Amino acid sequence: MPRTPTALITAGSSGVGLAIAHRLAASGFDMTISARNLFPASRAAESLRMHGGVVQPVAVDELREEDVRELAAAHVDCFGALDTLVLASELSWPGPLDTYSSRRWDVMHKVNVLAPLILIQQLLPALRRAGAEPAGHGALIVAVSSSSQPSSDVHLASYRATKAALASLCESISNDELSNGIKAVTLSRQTIHSPTRRRAGEAAAARLRRREDVAAAVYALCTESRVTRLPDAAASTA
Repeated sequence: MPRTPTALITAGSSGVGLAIAHRLAASGFDMTISARNLFPASRAAESLRMHGGVVQPVAVDELREEDVRELAAAHVDCFGALDTLVLASELSWPGPLDTYSSRRWDVMHKVNVLAPLILIQQLLPALRRAGAEPAGHGALIVAVSSSSQPSSDVHLASYRATKAALASLCESISNDELSNGIKAVTLSRQTIHSPTRRRAGEAAAARLRRREDVAAAVYALCTESRVTRLPDAAASTA
């Protein structure tokens, strides 16, 4: 009997993370979702269980390495393998570059780069287990970014630097782990087409794609063939 696929979604209690969680739960995934506080995570988990699957809520402070490690352990203890890791948590802390404080940079780097790195390190064995299953689609890591494309937004140099670092990490993971059945991609909300948002006068709104579009793109990546190279899979959503 085929194993039920599983996902771990950071920031899965609200916004785009919750939209992705609903899309995957409706498609038969069991999952772990994280939030900074347990109450919103538990409330979101209740709504996700309406799809019929198992949903585990976990509270995580991503500035605490031990919390990030405990999140990974909680998923593995509950489900064993991990098919899809969605990194939807991020911190955007704008400010002019010439006066940007090292403390702000350190906090944003910990949330946007270090926490994902630690989480991936802890979950690689579980991802490899899923990636080794010959009948499956392989394992997938998706880093969702709010704004990785050039735009008129200002004072985001530090934020974009952290997202560029995460994108480079994902590219390296794809190169290093493809033989283990693991692919990784960064997905910007600006790169997803939304036919309902192409009317004249909606250019600004179109930069922030509907959450459902992002969720559909993530699910499409989940169902790509295990032999599809990552650039092809990413291009199919843009």
